[in-house]
Amino acid sequence: MWLLAEYGRDRISLLIYLATLQQEAAEQLADLGRPVAPRRLTARFTAWVPARPARTS
Repeated sequence: MWLLAEYGRDRISLLIYLATLQQEAAEQLADLGRPVAPRRLTARFTAWVPARPARTS
Protein backbone atom coordinates (compact mmCIF):
# COMPACT_ATOMS: atom_id res chain seq x y z
CA MET A 1 0.00 0.00 0.00
CA TRP A 2 2.91 2.33 -0.63
CA LEU A 3 0.75 4.28 -3.09
CA LEU A 4 -1.59 5.32 -0.27
CA ALA A 5 1.40 6.46 1.75
CA GLU A 6 2.94 8.27 -1.22
CA TYR A 7 -0.24 10.11 -2.21
CA GLY A 8 -1.35 10.71 1.37
CA ARG A 9 -4.61 12.60 1.41
CA ASP A 10 -4.48 13.46 -2.30
CA ARG A 11 -6.95 10.75 -3.33
CA ILE A 12 -7.93 12.50 -6.57
CA SER A 13 -4.35 12.46 -7.89
CA LEU A 14 -4.01 8.81 -6.89
CA LEU A 15 -7.18 7.88 -8.78
CA ILE A 16 -6.07 9.83 -11.86
CA TYR A 17 -2.73 8.04 -11.81
CA LEU A 18 -4.37 4.63 -11.42
CA ALA A 19 -6.96 5.34 -14.13
CA THR A 20 -4.13 6.27 -16.50
CA LEU A 21 -2.38 2.98 -15.77
CA GLN A 22 -5.68 1.16 -16.23
CA GLN A 23 -6.17 2.67 -19.68
CA GLU A 24 -2.61 1.79 -20.68
CA ALA A 25 -3.16 -1.79 -19.54
CA ALA A 26 -6.42 -2.03 -21.50
CA GLU A 27 -4.70 -0.80 -24.65
CA GLN A 28 -1.77 -3.20 -24.22
CA LEU A 29 -4.07 -6.16 -23.62
CA ALA A 30 -6.13 -5.26 -26.69
CA ASP A 31 -2.94 -5.02 -28.76
CA LEU A 32 -2.09 -8.55 -27.61
CA GLY A 33 -5.52 -9.75 -28.72
CA ARG A 34 -6.68 -10.23 -25.13
CA PRO A 35 -9.24 -7.49 -24.44
CA VAL A 36 -10.56 -7.36 -20.89
CA ALA A 37 -13.91 -6.01 -19.71
CA PRO A 38 -13.45 -2.54 -18.18
CA ARG A 39 -15.11 -3.55 -14.90
CA ARG A 40 -12.49 -6.27 -14.38
CA LEU A 41 -9.71 -3.73 -14.77
CA THR A 42 -11.50 -1.25 -12.53
CA ALA A 43 -11.61 -3.86 -9.79
CA ARG A 44 -7.84 -4.31 -10.06
CA PHE A 45 -6.76 -0.72 -10.56
CA THR A 46 -9.06 1.67 -8.71
CA ALA A 47 -11.71 -0.14 -6.64
CA TRP A 48 -9.28 -0.78 -3.77
CA VAL A 49 -8.74 2.93 -3.08
CA PRO A 50 -10.62 3.91 0.09
CA ALA A 51 -13.66 6.11 -0.44
CA ARG A 52 -12.29 8.55 2.12
CA PRO A 53 -8.81 9.00 3.51
CA ALA A 54 -8.25 7.47 6.91
CA ARG A 55 -8.49 9.97 9.73
CA THR A 56 -5.38 10.69 11.69
CA SER A 57 -5.58 11.62 15.34
